[in-house]
Amino acid sequence: MNKYNVVLDIGLMDIKYIETPDGDWVDDEEGLLEFDFTKLFGSNDKAQFCNNNISLLFEGDLDDPEIFSKIKAVGVSGPRHIVEDSILTLSDVCFYFDIESETELDEEDFEDLIHLIERVIESKGYTIAYGDFSDWGAKLEDMPSDIKPLNIEWTQ
Repeated sequence: MNKYNVVLDIGLMDIKYIETPDGDWVDDEEGLLEFDFTKLFGSNDKAQFCNNNISLLFEGDLDDPEIFSKIKAVGVSGPRHIVEDSILTLSDVCFYFDIESETELDEEDFEDLIHLIERVIESKGYTIAYGDFSDWGAKLEDMPSDIKPLNIEWTQ
């Protein structure tokens, strides 16, 4: 069994939708612009709120799922910045994974992770999902000890 420690580094992420505790969805630009984020956090603690509540969901599809025996999200770092004058656009977020495979993989295979995960902030029954992203990459890297732990395993 081949084992890999992988980081998926995402430069910028924009909100795709917000799901409310009532199950309503806000996914149009106007609704996102008008959404009252003070329901979730005060005006001074956006960055800390995002750091405390960021996570991921395994919601997408891999191009070659059969090459992966195990994918486990083990940590997240960031966001380091929140783009001012935006609808909570986040920058510099790193997700860390433990991956196992029967076959030998290379860094190009790990880039498929971007299609598998949905980046989210979850708090008070709200889910803020991030879909649009840019400036990203995947590489082999051990997880630093000072980041927020995750324990989310992908099931085929």
